[in-house]
Amino acid sequence: MTKYLQTFLLFVSCCAYSQIPISVKVKDALGNENFHVTCTNDLDANGCIPLHVEYPELKQATTYQLTQGTYNPPIPLNQ
Repeated sequence: MTKYLQTFLLFVSCCAYSQIPISVKVKDALGNENFHVTCTNDLDANGCIPLHVEYPELKQATTYQLTQGTYNPPIPLNQ
């Protein structure tokens, strides 16, 4: 039973990790990536901290070409 559970958790963790965007950066107003939020931070009138987020630009492929290749196995299939 533990092998099935380990295999399942490995599969789920791989799938979950594949969906994580790695290059997302969150910065405060001064450009610091490592900042600690406390009650003494420079808060605005609403009690919020201004943050800046940098993430990769996602694009959709709208044009591409397909070319048909010939199937030529290294060993004939009838052997």
